[in-house]
Amino acid sequence: MSAWQADAACAGTGPDAFYGSADEVDEARQLCAGCPVTRCCFWAAMVNEADAARFGVWGGTVPAQRRAIVHALGGSRFEFGRRLAAAADAWERSA
Repeated sequence: MSAWQADAACAGTGPDAFYGSADEVDEARQLCAGCPVTRCCFWAAMVNEADAARFGVWGGTVPAQRRAIVHALGGSRFEFGRRLAAAADAWERSA
């Protein structure tokens, strides 16, 4: 578990809420709307190639939204994740 996950509004919520029916997904997205770590969660999903990050609600987004972002930026999800991870590493080294 990443450090930011402990601060997530969904901490302690079971995964079914994020991978369930349309109504459950809407509830999960509402939970994300008030979460203090929504951005961290979103970026984690964007750079993580694991199945858990490819599906379900992450950072208030659904898979189709995340795929559209990658497509709009003109790259593959892997390439997008690699570039984003490199930028995050550089930022952490400079801090």
